[in-house]
Amino acid sequence: MINQVFDYRNTIKRIHQKCSKLVFLFNSESDIDLLVPLKSLLNERVELYKAKGLDGFPAVGIKRGVEIVVPYRQYLPRKFFRNFAFTAVIRPDDRQGGYLFAVVNPLDTVVDLGVVLESAGDSQTNITLLYTDSNKEADTKALASFLVPEFTKDWAKFALEVQEDNVVLYFRCIRFATRQVKRKPVQLVMDDAHKLYIASAGPILKGEFEVSV
Repeated sequence: MINQVFDYRNTIKRIHQKCSKLVFLFNSESDIDLLVPLKSLLNERVELYKAKGLDGFPAVGIKRGVEIVVPYRQYLPRKFFRNFAFTAVIRPDDRQGGYLFAVVNPLDTVVDLGVVLESAGDSQTNITLLYTDSNKEADTKALASFLVPEFTKDWAKFALEVQEDNVVLYFRCIRFATRQVKRKPVQLVMDDAHKLYIASAGPILKGEFEVSV
């Protein structure tokens, strides 16, 4: 099932209707919500707060200074999905950007899988999908990057779909751009000690993101 090519149009519509989520999709019926780790911290850390999301839906605000990290295997499989999508509804609070999420190797030195947003000047933002085999690479690799209009302090929906050798960006409900890529390997395998960070990439790589989701 996890390798199946799914009906992305129906799936992205279903997830977007939920709003205020960071979600992995791996078939037309199943998804994994990356905001689950926030729930236990929401009332414990001042850097996390309740916010008003897109169209009035509830959201969570994240300020720099909080480390949100869980064991990767607590939420995601050791052998990551070959074909998958990631969808998000976010509001960056400043132009500094940062990691929306990052799956990091046990040494906290390489991002195996993640999404990072960075200012690109001229009222543009760069959205990059990171994809690295940390068993063979010492530095984080970018699989695909996309320039979109800057949306600091504005809500925006976007999704990244990975199907074999193509990465597609959907931005504000339109198919925005496609990149042809070569993935090595086509399916990442994570160590049991890999970590999942939300809104940063850990104490070494940093990249804290001040954002509402």
